[in-house]
Amino acid sequence: MCRSTKPHFVRAIKNKAIWTRILSVYGFFDDERTLITGTIKKMLSQETLSFTRGEQVWDFLYSEDAAYILLRLAFNGKHFKIYCIGSGEGRKLRAYLEEMQSFRSKTCFWCDPVCGESSHASGSGYIRA
Repeated sequence: MCRSTKPHFVRAIKNKAIWTRILSVYGFFDDERTLITGTIKKMLSQETLSFTRGEQVWDFLYSEDAAYILLRLAFNGKHFKIYCIGSGEGRKLRAYLEEMQSFRSKTCFWCDPVCGESSHASGSGYIRA
């Protein structure tokens, strides 16, 4: 932090109590065992992927966006107020996985690239590459 902004920052957060609930953040320094980072790593190394049906609703937010929100709250947040930190758009986990897959290739998680059959039509409940 540069010297000219430090005094303003200290004044902005002095004696302010703000409670945040950070929902789901991913980014550069994420542990490789987390869902987003682990899945991307496995996709890049062409590993087989297996998931549930992906019906769970998540609200992922990129780490730089979360940091920006926290900084804004330090300056503009209301004393003793609770803030949920997220994108504001809850989506099914399957939608996130499909979006990641679309960057990897044209092959759908739920379609067998060899025979063209849908692996989810059998009701197995798992996603595979």
